[in-house]
Amino acid sequence: MSIRWTFHLVLVILCVLWIPDVTAVSRPTAITLENNGYKGMLVAIGPDVPQNAALIDKIKAMIKEASAYLYQATAKRAYFSHVTILVPHSWAPDAAWGPATSELFTNADVIVQDPPTTNRKRRSLDDPSGQHEMDPSMSTQFPTSERGASETPHVRSHLSGASTRSYGGCGVAGVRINIFTDIFNPRSRYQGRMFVHEWAKFRWGVFEEFAREGEQQFYFSPTTANLEAVRCNIHMVGRIYRVNPTTGRAELCHIVDPQTGMYDENCVFSPYTLGHHNDNITASIMDRQFVPSITEFCNDDKSDAKRVHNYESPSRHNRLCGSRSTWSVIADSPDFVNGANPPRDVLDTSPVFHVVRLTTARRMVLALDTSNSMEEGSKLRRARQAVTSFIEDGLHDDVSLGVVSFSHQAKLISPVQKLQTQQERRSISDRLPTGGEGATSLGAAVLKALEALQQQDRNATDAFVVLITDGTETSSPSLRDVMPNVTAAGAVISIISFNSQGDNSDLRNLALSTGGRFYLDSNRGEAASTLSALMSVYRLLDSGSGLNMPRQILSHAQTLKLHARMTGSFQIDSSIGNQTTVIFTYSTFAAPDVMVVSPTGRKYTSLYPEYSLDRGLKKIKIQIPQKAEVGIWTYEATNSRDPSNMKVSITVLSSQRNSFSSAPHLSGSLVITNTSWPIKAAIYAEVTQGTLPLTGLKVKATVLRPMGDTVALDLFDEGTGADIEQNDGIYSRFFTKFSETGQYSLILSVSNQAGAVKVSSNLDSVPLFLESTFAGSVHVEHPKLSNGFDALSLSEMDFYPPMRITDLRVVHTSGQERTVTLAWTAPGDDSDYEKASEYIFVWSSNAEDLIRQVDLPTIPRSAVIEGNLGMPRPFGQTEMMTLRLDTDSHPEHTARVLAILAVDEAGNKAELSNFVTVGLGMAPDVTTPEFLAQKRKKAVQRGASVSHLALAVIVGSAGSLLLLAFLVSLLMHLLVQAGCVRRNTHWEDKSIRAKSSIV
Repeated sequence: MSIRWTFHLVLVILCVLWIPDVTAVSRPTAITLENNGYKGMLVAIGPDVPQNAALIDKIKAMIKEASAYLYQATAKRAYFSHVTILVPHSWAPDAAWGPATSELFTNADVIVQDPPTTNRKRRSLDDPSGQHEMDPSMSTQFPTSERGASETPHVRSHLSGASTRSYGGCGVAGVRINIFTDIFNPRSRYQGRMFVHEWAKFRWGVFEEFAREGEQQFYFSPTTANLEAVRCNIHMVGRIYRVNPTTGRAELCHIVDPQTGMYDENCVFSPYTLGHHNDNITASIMDRQFVPSITEFCNDDKSDAKRVHNYESPSRHNRLCGSRSTWSVIADSPDFVNGANPPRDVLDTSPVFHVVRLTTARRMVLALDTSNSMEEGSKLRRARQAVTSFIEDGLHDDVSLGVVSFSHQAKLISPVQKLQTQQERRSISDRLPTGGEGATSLGAAVLKALEALQQQDRNATDAFVVLITDGTETSSPSLRDVMPNVTAAGAVISIISFNSQGDNSDLRNLALSTGGRFYLDSNRGEAASTLSALMSVYRLLDSGSGLNMPRQILSHAQTLKLHARMTGSFQIDSSIGNQTTVIFTYSTFAAPDVMVVSPTGRKYTSLYPEYSLDRGLKKIKIQIPQKAEVGIWTYEATNSRDPSNMKVSITVLSSQRNSFSSAPHLSGSLVITNTSWPIKAAIYAEVTQGTLPLTGLKVKATVLRPMGDTVALDLFDEGTGADIEQNDGIYSRFFTKFSETGQYSLILSVSNQAGAVKVSSNLDSVPLFLESTFAGSVHVEHPKLSNGFDALSLSEMDFYPPMRITDLRVVHTSGQERTVTLAWTAPGDDSDYEKASEYIFVWSSNAEDLIRQVDLPTIPRSAVIEGNLGMPRPFGQTEMMTLRLDTDSHPEHTARVLAILAVDEAGNKAELSNFVTVGLGMAPDVTTPEFLAQKRKKAVQRGASVSHLALAVIVGSAGSLLLLAFLVSLLMHLLVQAGCVRRNTHWEDKSIRAKSSIV
């Protein structure tokens, strides 16, 4: 039996999925590739890094070296031409630096910071940062004769060197590159090579081709019939050794452990870096780029042994990219696809550097749309509710704020000024327009905002403008008309739109092009969206420290019928509690009855002075005095009076408890990754404390759709499905519930109910906390969402196959039994929802056949001796099946490359999984701890089953005896009834008399 994959090219006229270049609400980037030169890269130095002019020189030297290396690696198709370095405002000014304009720390592509002070954990000798240097403590690990032409890599912490934060999978650009300053120490080299390695992950979505700590270090190769180290080019040579924990000396690994079939778990592969041992290879930069001869990415040219890709290696790149070579993925990126940016001779690849200093001022202008259209659907009132709450409770004293209102013309409501008192804030709120009239000119609003900023400080360079509008431009100048003014001012424009029906694509693109954000308030969801969006925009002004930035602890909305009640809770952790404000808004004439209760039972209601009601704005505010109690707070809101449906929202804001606490931060995206049907989308949420990831959280995503109910999903950080790495603080889930063309908005919430959250893998746990954020909107458009399908029929159709399995692994082999036991994480039916219908295993004698995916033989169900291909488990559970391999042709030696795919009830097939290799009779039997643990678990279950069976036998036997006694008794009763009464009575009388005589 075999399975054939056929590919069909379908041409659909006017079938367009509209997604902007930035297909998510994540951080935009200004990087472009023009004439083979990358421009617009922003490198930001963290605010906690002490001032050090030499650090700037070292960053420049690293990127200059990286530029030449990149130019060579891409065959003259790319280098770094213009780079901006952003220094923190905590550094004293320097005449050589310019002031920052639109450069924001939150928009940095690369962040340079000091390593966090932690109890560092020892890692593999193959350091992903590429900083392989001699550790003095290991200088005598190998005698001279044994070391030969090699170096011993320096053991580094995983919280040092460099790393790239990535949300998406293969071919999806990352979020940012993190570089720790310890890579600039005198002993470190190869910084430029390291930077290109990280750049490839960040820009092109490729991954490591070596085995990272905790991953499989060695595998059986059908090509060489030996155990091989995980690496890109199988011709790379080196040593396999381990560090003796007692002596600290390196020992060569000669013997395979007979219990596991592998080398000792502490054995690693270290390539030769001196001499000429590896001069015959040039790839891959995603493997061990510190080897001097490596200058290229691996490719698919079999005739070029120096850089040909190793398809069978179980590297992270092969697992996530379907064993494609790194260059094939890079070549398909927008930078190079279809021959873009062909090779060009560049005499000097040195970048032009521009150093700017972040200003201490935080200046913002809110521009509020007061046109006629804003009166529809109470949009203006909702905007005023959010703006007043933001001004009075969301901003700190170090921010200068101005307010503009606009329709066909713009009007200055309040000049840009620092808000020193609550009375000043309230004064601005009172001046906000209450009615709308006229047409809409976004260009006029922006020009007035820029004018207000210049009037406040003509020499200031920062300009941050937030437009709150229904998004429909009906009067000139338009926003596009004034974009030259925006560019000249270095302004950052963010837009909050109430236009849930129209096309916001132009507004979104313009906002993102300035480094700003775009948000949609559809008034249909479960959050106070406009205020949430304002709080998210405000975070763009963060200089990197995260201090003095209020946190949105909770945002929730609900529609209440008469006498209905909304209840819930929120948490105040030990890092926050200052200026805690609970804000309720409502939509009807009568206000709801609200109550907030502290962890110790203190109640806040309308009877207490902390309560204030603004009937005009339909807003209730409860200001918690002093510092809010740490713990779980509860709230309730009841519609006690209004017979109509009342929409009630609650928002909780709180600030840092002290000047040195670092609160957890939540951010995320809804990412679209394709331009065809079915639409592929995933939700990502990142939770950090400072720069360190938080793991062990409960993260929930709520998607507000243009039609239909909201969709709530739990996100996971388990390294399966949409989540590409376990325990990295990024929580993910696929999204498939599209209902129609329109805006899809994302709300994220995170909690630590159990108090077991970890900051990375080796730091102390953090206290209880809860946070929510409005993560923005994305516009999705496709004919299937607009024509010919209604939401009901669309939801009933099964377009989505199960997700691709990326963690197929060999856990046991038996050469004698000719069996292999495989394990993997169960996919869902639609991507990662519910469960699939069946599994199909395919195999070949080499990995290249699986790459081609044509006429692949399948493993029949009869070969499954433990498990069931037709009974997949629900998504997320571990599958484990044992297969007997067909060995008719070579019964004593069996080399196989295996893969798996899942199929759903509609017949939709998943993409082929990662590959695994098996060598029965050619390599020692493999037994992993996972297999042994499962074996012990089954033994316990069998023991329990035996115990239950024995108990059942005992109980059954006792029951049988009781039944027999009952039948005998019944028989005696029937005999009595049949005529033996007198005789029985005689016996009874004799017995009684005998007893009487004895007495």
